[in-house]
Amino acid sequence: SWVDITARGTQVTNLADDNVVGPYTVPQGFQFYWYPITQFWIGSNGYLSFDGSNQASPFPASIPLASGANDWIAGHLADLNFAGATNPAECYYYANNDSIIVSFINVPYWVVSPGFSGSNTFQFIISSIDKSITINYQSMSKGTATLPIDCITGIENNTGALGLGTQVDVAPGNLFTIKYYYPTTVTYAVIDGGINWNNNEKNGGFFIPVSNTPISFSANLKNFGNQNL
Repeated sequence: SWVDITARGTQVTNLADDNVVGPYTVPQGFQFYWYPITQFWIGSNGYLSFDGSNQASPFPASIPLASGANDWIAGHLADLNFAGATNPAECYYYANNDSIIVSFINVPYWVVSPGFSGSNTFQFIISSIDKSITINYQSMSKGTATLPIDCITGIENNTGALGLGTQVDVAPGNLFTIKYYYPTTVTYAVIDGGINWNNNEKNGGFFIPVSNTPISFSANLKNFGNQNL
């Protein structure tokens, strides 16, 4: 069931060719794999990222893949293009306490000339109620884009060790849905301790005066897994 959010959602601006915009705040209570998500970025190439990574062609040949970008949902990770004065591409997002919806509307592929061709309309629905992920495909058209299209559909966790690859180099069909269900019983044990931030919560730069005064450094440790450490 396609959810039209063009009237109640927010239009995403500044998407172009091979870029990512955000972050957008996630209401409390959403989860991806075993960890909560608090923000997300929208990639112009048809994906959502939870760490802000930008992805451009060539795209991963398989899922999972530890190298490259991790922590994402690929609705149709392909060489899409929002750039160009007459480009019809639009993107909207909507969020409340139980759903995050992001819709890509009439988004073409990048081609050498005239810069874009085809049209793809699909949307992501992330649920906080049952932790499911739904991707609806309303209409997908390649136009003059060369086949096979370099594309991938799936999900991958924050380490790149876990993932589900649904389709590789095959565009989903029209009026089609892919749904990822969260397991009823979780048996996967994740031991993952790491650095949450250094010196300040945003890991931002800071100034140190030129002197002999000792400088204090601090690090914040976090349990990113689901087992006690």
